[in-house]
Amino acid sequence: MASSINEESTPLLKHPPTQKKPISRTLLATVMAGLIVLGACNFVSIKVMYASYGGRYAYFASQGVNVLYLVFGGMVLYPLMCCTNQITAAERNTPGLHRKFFIMGVLDCFGTFLAAIGNVYTPGQYQPLLNQTLIPLTLLFSFLGLGTRFRRLEVTGALLIMLGACCSVLPA
Repeated sequence: MASSINEESTPLLKHPPTQKKPISRTLLATVMAGLIVLGACNFVSIKVMYASYGGRYAYFASQGVNVLYLVFGGMVLYPLMCCTNQITAAERNTPGLHRKFFIMGVLDCFGTFLAAIGNVYTPGQYQPLLNQTLIPLTLLFSFLGLGTRFRRLEVTGALLIMLGACCSVLPA
């Protein structure tokens, strides 16, 4: 009996797709509450750190932040690379990947340094507004430079984040 699918041309899957169990609402609420608390602590600690070091030591403060990114990123990535197959050798050796990550790292370093310089002179309530403009601007430049298309829900989410940041600087 002839099959409608050519069995010779259909590759066998090494690992059949599995349905992941969704996380519980309690765990989701706990994670979201933790992110909100840690995000607020992050903004306050950055403002305190940059204010205490001032513009004169902004370069060293920003490099300290970049070193922490390396430490925390390494704490997540190295166990995944060494103990699991989630990041394969083929993925690590993708041509041009190291160059792209280097460029992203340099740009992020410049952004952190410029934020450290300006942070000293920027009032604390405007810090979240400046940080949240990154999200819509990333969408805009991804659209203009890369031709990336975004769904309406993604654009709406970015605009809601921006609106919330704008509301945070309004007088009470």
